[in-house]
Amino acid sequence: MAVFRVEKNHSYTVMANHHLRDERLSLKSKGLLSVILSLPDDWRISIEGMTQFSADGKDAIRSAIRELTDTGYITRAQTHSEAGKFSGYDYVVHETPTASPSSGFPTMEKPTTENPTLRNTERLSIIPPIVPQSDADGGNPSVSLAAASPPVRGAKIVFGCPTCLP
Repeated sequence: MAVFRVEKNHSYTVMANHHLRDERLSLKSKGLLSVILSLPDDWRISIEGMTQFSADGKDAIRSAIRELTDTGYITRAQTHSEAGKFSGYDYVVHETPTASPSSGFPTMEKPTTENPTLRNTERLSIIPPIVPQSDADGGNPSVSLAAASPPVRGAKIVFGCPTCLP
């Protein structure tokens, strides 16, 4: 394939090739990041504004921004009004990816293997024991609550095979 180069004496952009070589990114995301990096540093853009200079719609631009955010090329921070209410997001675009944001889940490198302490022991003491009983005619056994304990309202007890109970 032949490559035709043009003379670069005006209206060109210098940017890192890192995102162009990143195999995690789709061509759509690479193109959007290239367009954003070609804008001036203080440029304020919106998704609706980006649709003005692209054939892609809002959904395509949103998915490209999500992909760039997931890979660390765009970081997002919430903004608040003077009254302290949520007012939107500020996006910061990076030429090379920053560290991926944390998922919020604990790391599993060295999980704790000990049992956690039981916090609520009262609930366990009010659930009555389940006692198997057989019918008077010697038929199938049924399962009922122990007669000495009062019924528990709202407690859901799931029964399995009645003949399998200990």
